[in-house]
Amino acid sequence: MHYLLRLFLFSLILLVSALIISNSNLSAQNIKPDKALMNEIADQSNYPGFINFKPEKNISAATIFDEYKIAFGLQKNEEMQISRIDSDNLGVQHYRYNQLFNGIPVEGGEYIVHELYGRSVRANGRIILGIEINTDPVITKQQALDIALKNLRSDKYLWQSEAEENMLKIITKDPDATYYPKAELCIAGPDYFPELKKNHLAYKLNIGSAEPNYYYDIYIDAMTGSELFKLSRIHEENRPGTAVTMYSDTVDIVADHFSGGFRLREVRDGVNIITYNANNGRNLDNATDFVDTDNFWNNVNRKLDQTATDVHWGAEMSYDYYKINFNRNSIDDNGMDLVSLVHVGTNWYNATWNGIYMSYGDGNNSPLTDMVVVSHELTHGVTQHTAGLIYAYESGALNESFSDIFGVAAKTWAGVTKPDGSPTWRIVGRNMADPNSSGHPDTYKGRNWRTGSGDNGGVHSNSQVQNYWFYMLVTGASGTNDNEDDYDVEAIGIEKAGQIAYRNLAYYLTRSSNYYDARNGSLQAAEDLYGICSNEYKQVAKAWHAVGVGYPVTTNDFGVVGIDAPNTTCDFLSDNELIKVEVKYFGACERVSSGTEIPISYSVNAGDTLTSVHKLQSRLEGGESVVFTLSPPVDLSAAGNYNIVCRTQFPGDTNITNDIYSKTVISADGYSEQNDLLLAGVVLPVSNCDAMTTEEKVVIEIKNNSCEDIPAGETIAVGFSLNGGQVALESLALTEILPSKSSVEYTFEQTVDLSQTGIYEIRSWTAFDKDTVNNNDNLEVELAIGKLGEFPYFEDFEAGPAMWESFAISDNNDWQLGKPNQENINSAASGDNAWMTNLNANYSDHSEMVLQSPCFDFTALIDPFICFDSFFRIEVDFDGFILEYSLDDSNWDRVELPGYNSNLAQTVQMGIPWFSGYNWGWKNYCAYMPELAG
Repeated sequence: MHYLLRLFLFSLILLVSALIISNSNLSAQNIKPDKALMNEIADQSNYPGFINFKPEKNISAATIFDEYKIAFGLQKNEEMQISRIDSDNLGVQHYRYNQLFNGIPVEGGEYIVHELYGRSVRANGRIILGIEINTDPVITKQQALDIALKNLRSDKYLWQSEAEENMLKIITKDPDATYYPKAELCIAGPDYFPELKKNHLAYKLNIGSAEPNYYYDIYIDAMTGSELFKLSRIHEENRPGTAVTMYSDTVDIVADHFSGGFRLREVRDGVNIITYNANNGRNLDNATDFVDTDNFWNNVNRKLDQTATDVHWGAEMSYDYYKINFNRNSIDDNGMDLVSLVHVGTNWYNATWNGIYMSYGDGNNSPLTDMVVVSHELTHGVTQHTAGLIYAYESGALNESFSDIFGVAAKTWAGVTKPDGSPTWRIVGRNMADPNSSGHPDTYKGRNWRTGSGDNGGVHSNSQVQNYWFYMLVTGASGTNDNEDDYDVEAIGIEKAGQIAYRNLAYYLTRSSNYYDARNGSLQAAEDLYGICSNEYKQVAKAWHAVGVGYPVTTNDFGVVGIDAPNTTCDFLSDNELIKVEVKYFGACERVSSGTEIPISYSVNAGDTLTSVHKLQSRLEGGESVVFTLSPPVDLSAAGNYNIVCRTQFPGDTNITNDIYSKTVISADGYSEQNDLLLAGVVLPVSNCDAMTTEEKVVIEIKNNSCEDIPAGETIAVGFSLNGGQVALESLALTEILPSKSSVEYTFEQTVDLSQTGIYEIRSWTAFDKDTVNNNDNLEVELAIGKLGEFPYFEDFEAGPAMWESFAISDNNDWQLGKPNQENINSAASGDNAWMTNLNANYSDHSEMVLQSPCFDFTALIDPFICFDSFFRIEVDFDGFILEYSLDDSNWDRVELPGYNSNLAQTVQMGIPWFSGYNWGWKNYCAYMPELAG
């Protein structure tokens, strides 16, 4: 695999007094969510990834994406399609939406809208933004099937087994059901499967085999026919009678009576619970009933037939556990039959759920048929029909963890406990009470955390982080985690902890959810069930903090969640505008008394920072908000755009991730009659670490920046040039109205050759004969194409920027390459040129700029490291830099730099970790990254 690396800094000199942030996806996006519209309909939630809808908007969950498509960043050729609607015992309707692009499902694009009494109250999930992909497949469905079958060979596929086909029809209650695979188009990318580097048009096929035993979702690239990846669907691991079991002593079961005696079959609430003898086969082909003559199942023998009653009783109890505690009607909540096979294989030490039924082997006289295992496998089925967590990486670890959690919870509920009545926390080589003792992690990305693709991304090991969270929530615990964070979690008991975990799994998680999604969903579940100020809610947050995921509930956590005034407008703004901010108390579980002072700092267009102190006029409850009018007012009378940044400065606030909020407003003086079109950006092509073609398309975005609509029929001249070469002149004829503040994209017919590695400059412009504002009609962008793989690599920037890029996130400031105008910097530099935030040091505060390196291919290296020189001054709480890298050009991680010890404060800004502090001086930093080698 080629490893891609992008870094902020490399052998360069810095002078910093501006906010530096990393960009988690440095590729350009065609469409971005309309933040202004989203702020009109929803507020920020306590939980990242969630939004709370404003009650007065009265938004319907069934039509939300028809009415507010642009707010969510969906393109014209995208839609959200309802996949199912779930109802819970609190009266909430949960609408699950799947994302479609050109009518094709987007894997990982899943959003849940939660509606109460006909009004949407909140939503969460993931929408994949900026998809640009050809959706016309090159290979056919039949070709994809042929390729998949060639890659997944079998002596007997499931559809070739009459017994398997018949059982599928029975279990699904569908007479037309078949295992024969159908190739279905989808779009899959790194948001769904981390090892992918970009979005692919793919065929997804479900292929199961009886001999050998497997069941996969396999993805075939619809353009090239190559296998992208595959995910296993096999998740490892009526008369009353009496049964002697192997693990649960003597228990009461239900079997059915027939002419030959009694069989391990039962109809419970219309659900068939059936346990078959596989007779050492691997599937249903040779399966037979277990039979007893008197319904006293004392079948203890060398064949280990007593394990059959372990499984049968375990399935009965697991069904009852879900029915009684969660009102769930079997695995699919629709009466799905529970079928189990016992004595699978010869000395097969495993237990599995294959998407349809459960299988249990005998192992070496130690069968995996204890009730905790039975409930574990059955819960894989519940997960399949709720969140659908894919069986890989963090989502796969959560999948395994929920099975462990409900395996223990169901067994405890059934009365199989330790002598003191406490749960048994050990599950087949895993110890939920002490994961480290069996070589597994108890802290997120801490000791024993598994990396790489082995075991589907470490699903059986990394699952123990949530397992330990659940254990602490049930029993309580105190100590210090791998992050050196102290914790003290109080017990809430297994019943309440189980209710929270189930509600999270059933209603808030999606297929690609990760650990932070699990934290946020469980907090929302705890709030639903027990209240935001409840002890249960606080302990959920404490337990997640204990395993290294998020902050605990704090008593001093304030944050700005909205700027209510002034608003984006086409009216005139004044020289005496009042800023109104909405401040939310995220502490949630403690009241703030009347009279408490809350300082708020604010600035306009990165100008002087002002501070306004406000006293609460009444007591503030957890989760409540209050609106303050800041003083002094600000001058917004000149025509133009104004970026307002507000930040809470409450003393003792340990969670600063929600402190800051920004908003752009427009003063329309002189704008309203000018038909102002601006060139908003070059959408395509984008910087790319992989090879590009000789015929790449150029796509630009043109925005109507005026306060009036531009009518259909108008013609706009557009043009571009590459590296100062031949100019391409074309025209865009508006076929429909271009509304005020909206954008349109134009794809040039003229293509460009980007097949060679290097830096390319694209100059683009637009011309509209009625446009009298001409200073925003032109744009220059640079693209870095290709990888660097020859080392050692050194760059002093004396000859120019090489393959480095500089760009701004939210303002006009940028990194500059040249000779600095400061003597102390020049004396430190080895040459004349340096990368600076401003060569004259006349920087503006709180800017947002990125310096992006080329892609480095470390494949051939054994012990890669990065070193760079810097000279800097950093402003506390606003500046900082990190060394950031990606293995897939999409998901990003950081390296903490050794020796950076000058009065530092670790903070998190805009969701991205960084360091800030005061420091002057010339320093050299090196970061060793052996995990990127080879």
